[in-house]
Amino acid sequence: MRWLYTRLENNHSVQHTMNILRLTGDQLRLFAVVLLLIKIIKTRSCTGISGKTQILLALQCTTRYLDLFTYFVSTYNTSMKILFSLISYFTLILIYIVYKKTFEREHDTCRIEYILTPVMMLALLVNHEFSAIEILWTFSTYLESVSLIPQLMFIIKKGEFDGALLVYLFCMVSYRSIFYLSNWIYRYYYEGYFDIICIIAALVEGIVFIYFFIRCVYSIKRKETYQKNLKLILNSPENFIINDKILKEGKNLETSSKKNEKVPLNFDNLNINELPAVHNFKIEK
Repeated sequence: MRWLYTRLENNHSVQHTMNILRLTGDQLRLFAVVLLLIKIIKTRSCTGISGKTQILLALQCTTRYLDLFTYFVSTYNTSMKILFSLISYFTLILIYIVYKKTFEREHDTCRIEYILTPVMMLALLVNHEFSAIEILWTFSTYLESVSLIPQLMFIIKKGEFDGALLVYLFCMVSYRSIFYLSNWIYRYYYEGYFDIICIIAALVEGIVFIYFFIRCVYSIKRKETYQKNLKLILNSPENFIINDKILKEGKNLETSSKKNEKVPLNFDNLNINELPAVHNFKIEK
């Protein structure tokens, strides 16, 4: 399928031309993965992080950088490939072995087989050349464009995330959807070379991130509003707790010794999921 791309004749090295856009993209990605690594090590926790996204990223590195054993481009290129691969697998070790007790499996529920299967099928159907290395490289390119979906779904389900994770996500998307895409535009203009697979994958990644990020913001905002309304309801003069079972059963119970005593509600360890009766209240906006 040579119609999918074009390259300058007799100049294979043009695929790896380095410019400020490509270099900036590489450094932005490096900053993102190192930031995530520092966050985990510093806090001694992988709270808020999707292990499945990290699995996809490690798989992406593995399948993309197989040409390390067959084709040498430059010392910089080889070093970055090795570094990204090592960091990816080290991050997985921290999540699933070192700090596995802090891993929030209940929020990391994305079925990655639903991502891997169509990506592999697409790589088999649409590629530059039907060879093992080329198909795996194409697979890695497609996979990278959707690898952040488990992390974004994690945030949607949990309803919160911290600043470091936001910076990580922004850098991971920006390095491809902004700098790498700009790099391809630059190379087409000055060198007459482009790769339609890389261009489309970068565009898809940007669209996917925008869609899921909007859902993340909506989910977080909705949770904050719900918690605020819940506090207004239960801290109102008409809603004092007489018995702790009110929190679990959602109905008024009388105590034998302190029947009429009113105790203010403490929200420190409140789990809003244990309050089904609260959903019956209507809050005026």
